[in-house]
Amino acid sequence: MRKYMLPYAVAIPVALAMGAVGFLSAPGKTARAQAVSTLTVQGQATVNLTPNQAVLNLGDVANAKTAAQAMAQSNAITQAIIHRLEADGVAAKDIQTSGLNVNPNYGQGSATASPPITGYQVNDSLTVTVNQISLVGRLIDAAMASGANQINGVTFSVTNVSIGYQQAYAEAIKDAESQAQAVLTPLGEKILGVKSVSLNNNSGVVLPLNGQIFASAEPAHTPVMPGQTQFSAHVTVVYRIGR
Repeated sequence: MRKYMLPYAVAIPVALAMGAVGFLSAPGKTARAQAVSTLTVQGQATVNLTPNQAVLNLGDVANAKTAAQAMAQSNAITQAIIHRLEADGVAAKDIQTSGLNVNPNYGQGSATASPPITGYQVNDSLTVTVNQISLVGRLIDAAMASGANQINGVTFSVTNVSIGYQQAYAEAIKDAESQAQAVLTPLGEKILGVKSVSLNNNSGVVLPLNGQIFASAEPAHTPVMPGQTQFSAHVTVVYRIGR
């Protein structure tokens, strides 16, 4: 689950205020105070969007007597994985090497001798961006069939996050207006306009998606569930009110 958060101001959800624009003085004349009434309301809303992009982190670990042999084995496996992913529709630009490590393997040491090097291990990792969620399970299986022996994670996201924010803010504004109307109607007051609006948000919470598993029935592929990305918006609206 991923979550991106921006803190939002804590305020009383609904506040009614009466103010006065001060007195204006002029020679021989005094302006009458003009009363201004405002209502401050906090609105909030949450919308859920189904992710349209996945990022896979996978790779291989190879062990051999020498570092060169281990590297050669890993290179062959990684090349086979890349060719298979490209054959299954992943663009070369969406495949990135994210890790390449060579480390010695050690045997059992003793009180008088350091652990001997018994061989070498190469770990090669790829980050793969998948723009068709329904292919994720098949691509995981294809990579494994090509020699991948490490799957380090799958993350899902919505590529156009502005759509989620726009929808959440629109609903939060509606919520604020609904609260304001609920307070004002019994008092015989109404909204005359908006004095100010403050926006705050948090999003990126990946929620479980019930019912839909992206996997083909024949042959069966690794099932994956993209869930939904939750976008939440909080607004503070100050309304001008009157009769």
